[in-house]
Amino acid sequence: MARSPELARLFERPDLPAQRHYEICRAYFHEAITADAIARRFHLHVGSVRAIVRDFARDPDVKALFAAAAPGRKTAPKRDAILQRACELRRRGATLADIHAALKREGFDVSESYLFRVLRRAAGLFLFLPAMLDLDLPGAVTQAGLPGSERIPPLQALLALLAPKLLGKRRVSHISDLCCDEGAGLFAGLNVLPKATYATDYSYKTERAMTERLIAAVIARTPLGDPPLSFNLDFHAIPFRGDEADLENHWVPLRNRALPSVMAFVAQAIGRRVLCYATANLLRDEADDMVVRFADYWKEQTGHYPARLLFDSRATTYASLNQLTRRRVGFITIRRRGSGMLARVRRLPAGSWRRCQITQAKGKRRSVQYVEEWVELDDYEGAARQLIVTGLGHESPTFFLTNDCPQVQTAREVIQTYASRNHVENQLGEQITFFHLDCLCSDVRLNVDFDLTLTVLADLLYRRLAERLKGFGRTGPARLFRKFIDTSGLIEITASEVIVYLSKRAHNPLLKEAGLTQPTGPVPWLGGRAVRLECP
Repeated sequence: MARSPELARLFERPDLPAQRHYEICRAYFHEAITADAIARRFHLHVGSVRAIVRDFARDPDVKALFAAAAPGRKTAPKRDAILQRACELRRRGATLADIHAALKREGFDVSESYLFRVLRRAAGLFLFLPAMLDLDLPGAVTQAGLPGSERIPPLQALLALLAPKLLGKRRVSHISDLCCDEGAGLFAGLNVLPKATYATDYSYKTERAMTERLIAAVIARTPLGDPPLSFNLDFHAIPFRGDEADLENHWVPLRNRALPSVMAFVAQAIGRRVLCYATANLLRDEADDMVVRFADYWKEQTGHYPARLLFDSRATTYASLNQLTRRRVGFITIRRRGSGMLARVRRLPAGSWRRCQITQAKGKRRSVQYVEEWVELDDYEGAARQLIVTGLGHESPTFFLTNDCPQVQTAREVIQTYASRNHVENQLGEQITFFHLDCLCSDVRLNVDFDLTLTVLADLLYRRLAERLKGFGRTGPARLFRKFIDTSGLIEITASEVIVYLSKRAHNPLLKEAGLTQPTGPVPWLGGRAVRLECP
């Protein structure tokens, strides 16, 4: 076999840390090369070389240099021992200073700030209890027929998986962070939250019909306004980062390419920013029918078709638009631009364009030009109203289509109404970041669909909380979490009530103003006890 410089370079500058450590230790102990020379050879700091050879000298196990790290959560015996001992001392009533002193005597040199993070309790979760009682979450779980077990009933099982969502935790990878949090356990009606394996196993026991009944039950108790309602509709590709996924490729804008993904479809009530429907159990071939399917679903749940649906061009086909018109469901959508359409726009006389002014996000005003006309579409009965608009921030004009249902709007109203659809995309971005909607736990659609259902429920609870807090009605979940939910505290359980003593925070007066410190009604999963919040 011929030697080559490329193959030799693999040993001169190894990329794998294990190989690099082996070459460094061999050079230092076998070839007797100095640490400075080894550092220059491998382009490392001399201190790093000395640390590597020192660690190997303490435990000279050559096999360890060739061992590959196993995937999954890494164990930390020292951290786990500190956590176990600190919780034990806290249960005996020891103060933070006493725990710190006791651990130091036992050989654990940790700071008080680290102990505070370890011992803090998720007391802010109890701010969601009034909304959960208003939504009759126990009744919704019963109506949905969610599964349970002998040790963990259905309601407690759902709350155990909902708590990490409300705290912005990744459902599987970081759920273990809360297993020793007694506050999070009590919130779910348990001693402690179950481990990550339970979360995965439970999602496999659920069915799509169960999650639909659950969301329908809580939405039925959510004030959305007088019917019929209008909705923003959108698709979102949730990429899967594992290997050999049996998933279709969908376009992921953030990655600017198609990846194995699960396609999610969501519907948001216009005006209230409440997600009323979501599913991740669909294929590409089913996507074109989702707009009509949602209209029929809403009619079945409420007795009314939606007044108007807003969606982009990829959501459906002209044949589906025709089905909406037959049902007297209004729509405003964007038509895909073809080269022939753009060429015809360039030939339009200057006198055919009209002007209007619309308001965009944060009150910014924009002057646009438009041409209004009626067009014939394939598979669409009759003519559809089309608006060709320039000045919206795109190089090419935008083509709006509408059927003027349930009532005729002016051209400015059509453009302004669709511009408000950006809110659903912004909110979806908030959920992707805070609720970790892009962190797939599985490549099984029904598993992901249940995770999406938890996201919809968590978002609804954040919306209900935001509406009660003066000045925070349109605040996203990340900011609400930072200012209100991410609060530690002490919890006292009596025979008749649970008292949650929240830590001192700047925004606590807003909780008192909103009436959130008043005792709740009996909480079924807490033995019928009322919950009362105390703010300093």
